[in-house]
Amino acid sequence: MAVLDWLGEYSPRISVPSSNIQVLNYPNDFYSMIKKLMWTSHKRITLAALYVEQGELEEELVSTLRNTLATADERFQVRILLDALRGSRGGEKSSTALLQDLVDEYSGNDRFQVHLYHTPDLRGMLKKVLPERFDESIGVQHMKLYIFDDTLLISGANLSESYFTNRQDRYIVINDCPLLADFYANIVDAVARSCFTLEKGGKIVLHEQCHVHPYLGDHDAYCKMIRERVNGVVDTFKENLSDTPNTDSETVIYPLVQMAPIGIDIEDRVLHRFFASNFDDMPNASVYLATGYFNLTSDYSSVIVNRGSYNLTVVSASPLANDFYACDGFTGDVPALYTHSSRKFYDQIAKKGRSDNISLYEYAREGWTFHAKGLWWDSDPADPDAICATFVGSSNYGYRSAYRDLEAQVVIVTRNAKLREQLTLERGKLFQHASEVTLATFQRVDHHVACWIRVIYKCIRSFF
Repeated sequence: MAVLDWLGEYSPRISVPSSNIQVLNYPNDFYSMIKKLMWTSHKRITLAALYVEQGELEEELVSTLRNTLATADERFQVRILLDALRGSRGGEKSSTALLQDLVDEYSGNDRFQVHLYHTPDLRGMLKKVLPERFDESIGVQHMKLYIFDDTLLISGANLSESYFTNRQDRYIVINDCPLLADFYANIVDAVARSCFTLEKGGKIVLHEQCHVHPYLGDHDAYCKMIRERVNGVVDTFKENLSDTPNTDSETVIYPLVQMAPIGIDIEDRVLHRFFASNFDDMPNASVYLATGYFNLTSDYSSVIVNRGSYNLTVVSASPLANDFYACDGFTGDVPALYTHSSRKFYDQIAKKGRSDNISLYEYAREGWTFHAKGLWWDSDPADPDAICATFVGSSNYGYRSAYRDLEAQVVIVTRNAKLREQLTLERGKLFQHASEVTLATFQRVDHHVACWIRVIYKCIRSFF
C-alpha cells in the first residue's frame, strides 16, 4: 500500500485487523451501538462532541452512563468534552444542565468529568457584542470521538435525537484497538486540561492545569500551551510507533487532528497533498467526497480542479436536506450560502474542462437531513484486489474545518476485500438518495440565491 505511505509523515501508523472494523449505515445503528458500548465498558468512556441535546433518547444515554458508573470498578472513568458555547446554550435545556446531576453525584472525585472548550479567538469586544448562537461562528469544539475501553466509534454525528433517527451521517467502529483509542483519549485529555470544567452546582471553572485563560488571558500564550500538549501526544505516538516493525499489514489507520486556532494543521496538510495527487500508474483511481455543508476552501477546490487527474464525485446536502432550511431569521438563509458555493465550484469545473471526470450530486430524502462527511478513494473500482481508503470523522472540508474548529478524522487504508465491500456499500447507500447536479438544478426555486447573499458571500464564507 505504498501509494499512501506518505500519510505516515504526518500521523502515527497503526495496524489493525480488518475484522475489527465495522461500518454502520444508519442513525438508529449509531444510537444502538453507543448504548451497547456504554453498557459493556469496564475501564473508561471518553466522549467528544459539539453538544448533547436534551430529549428522551439522550436522557436514556445519560441513564445508561449512570448505571454503568454505579456498577463499574472504582477506577472506571467517564470524561466528556463539549464546546463551551454550544454546550451551555439553552439554559435549563442545555447540555450542561442535562449532565449536571451526574457531575453533582460524582463531585469530589474524577470518575465523571465534563469539560468545555472555548475558542481563544472569541474575546474582547467581539465576545461582548456577538449574540448567542452567532458567537459559535468564530469557532467550536467539533470533534466527534466516542471511546469505550479500547474501542473507538468515530463519526460526524452529535449526541442528539435527530442524529439517532433521521439525520444521515457516517459511523465507523474500530474494535479492540488500544493504540488508536489511547491516541484519541490522550488528545481529548490534552484539550480538556486546557479549558473549563463543569463543577457541582453548575459552576464552570478553569481546569486546574489550565494556566492561561482561553479568552481573558494572552492569546498567544494560551495557544502555545494547548498546542504543545496536543503536539506532544502526536509526536509521542509517532515516535513510539516508529520503533514498531513496519509490517505489510492488510489494514492500517492514520489518526488526524486539525486545530488551526491553536496552530495545528495536520489534517489540512494531508488533505492538500491528497487532493493534489495524480495517483501515477492508476488511471482508474476514483475519489468520492461527502459533506453536509459544501464550502470547499479555495485551496482545496483549486488543487482538485487544476492538479488532480482522478475521477471525483461529490455528494452534499440539497437545500431541503440542510438542517438550517426553513429556520427563522438569517439562519434560514444559510442553505443558500452552500448553494452559491456549490454553483461556483460547478462553474469552476466547467471553465477548466473537468466536467467529464468531476461530478456533483445532492442528497434529498423526504423527512431526512444530510450530515455525512468523508472521502472514499479506490485505486481501481473494477479490480477486486485493489487498494482502497476512506477518511471519516468530523471535518466538512470547508473553511470552518480548516481554520476555525477543532476536528478529528481517521484515514483507513486497506486491501481487505470484505472491508472494501463494507465501505462500497456504505457509499452506495448515501448515493441511493442523491441525484446529479446540472445547470438546471440551480434554476429551481429551492436553489434560489438572493442578491444580497451573493454580495456578502466572500466576506462571510469562512464562518460557514
